[in-house]
Amino acid sequence: SSPLTPDEDLHESDLNLDSKNLRQPRSDESSRTGAIRKQVDRVIAVVLGSAAYDGIKSYFPGSSRQATQPCEESESGYVSSSDDTDTLILILEGKRLRPIDRQIGNSGLFEQFIDWVAPEVNQVAPHHGEPLLVQTTLDLRLQRTAIDTIQPLLPSRAEGVLTTIDRSGAVHAMVGGIGTSAGHGLAIDALREAGSAWRVFVCAEAFTSGIAAGWNFMDGPVRVDGWDVPQTRYAGLINLRTAFAYSKNSVFVGLGVAGGYDRAKGFSRIEKIARHFGISTPISTHPSMPLGTSKVRIIEMARAFAILSAHGKWIDPFGVTKMTTLDGTVVYERKAQPDRVVISADIVRDMTDILQSAAVSGSAKPAMLDRPMAGLAGTSLSSADGWFLGFSSGLTTCVWMGNPDGDAVSLSEGRIPAQAFGTYMRFATGSLPREKFETLLKLPDLTFGL
Repeated sequence: SSPLTPDEDLHESDLNLDSKNLRQPRSDESSRTGAIRKQVDRVIAVVLGSAAYDGIKSYFPGSSRQATQPCEESESGYVSSSDDTDTLILILEGKRLRPIDRQIGNSGLFEQFIDWVAPEVNQVAPHHGEPLLVQTTLDLRLQRTAIDTIQPLLPSRAEGVLTTIDRSGAVHAMVGGIGTSAGHGLAIDALREAGSAWRVFVCAEAFTSGIAAGWNFMDGPVRVDGWDVPQTRYAGLINLRTAFAYSKNSVFVGLGVAGGYDRAKGFSRIEKIARHFGISTPISTHPSMPLGTSKVRIIEMARAFAILSAHGKWIDPFGVTKMTTLDGTVVYERKAQPDRVVISADIVRDMTDILQSAAVSGSAKPAMLDRPMAGLAGTSLSSADGWFLGFSSGLTTCVWMGNPDGDAVSLSEGRIPAQAFGTYMRFATGSLPREKFETLLKLPDLTFGL
């Protein structure tokens, strides 16, 4: 059965998450003081709600809440209040979009998120010459935790990105550009090799073709068009669940080339399902394609896993929920989007099942949570890219670490990204209800020399 909605095609515009750097150089901050501060204070309280008001008040110098409820300062250097409901609020003045008050610290820590939402804001802004308040989805607690998790784990010469999306598409954390000077833009536009994380699409296509997780495949040396599949250890006859959990290259290349009979047809089917998961970048036709040698955007990989978390429903990641003028007039408010199923329920169930197995195996073990989760670790053939992607309790998080210039870095076969995922997600899901999946955890077969 097809995982795709039979009467609906995805268009290129659906898949395009490109954004331009629309932010302008910082200008003199001193020209905006008392009058605008009072207007902002009043509008937050009246228009955006009391929770947002309480949170933002803690960032105002000399405010009463700041005196009675001190803010906490993280190792990353920006200040966040202890209010659990805090989200980032921006102000647009002319062409400049920035955090509403400098008391939250270094706005560079939000730079990639601000760059990403700028086009969304500017769709509304040209119609309003006056300053606008922009309420975003970015959770300051999660952003702080993401930064403080990624920074100490980064190997030398490595960069790190972490993005969290919920089932509605709201982006709650977006961290990047904190490891090296070459990191700017990684979270948004940079193209990175998917590596063995790409096997999620190969496996989804296999399930679409009627293959089941318990089917057996030969894990042994494989050559395709004179190219030897890179792998050093072989397990012989193993089932797909085990091959997926331990990223057995030979099995996934075999699946990709349709058993050796029709590589073009097999690759075309994998490409089709990757497109329905939201991958918009060019896809390689080299025999190594099933091993993730195609380059992808990090946010698109995050969306692919968020679609599984959302039970196969299409997701458009977004970062802005509301925009108002300083007199309280609402100029934009995001509306709920109609459901559009792009991956069928049976494929979502099969993929969640096999991702549960992968999440507790091999290099993924450091990512384990105290609740049901599904995910996988992945590395590129060049060792320049390491991934962990997974979801639990309605949140999907993608961690990428690697070298922006393409040089190999030591990521312990994906264990370091997995460790970052686990540390961060234990905090992010700590106050959320535990959710069970439709399928129970099944361990891969451990009787082979893997």
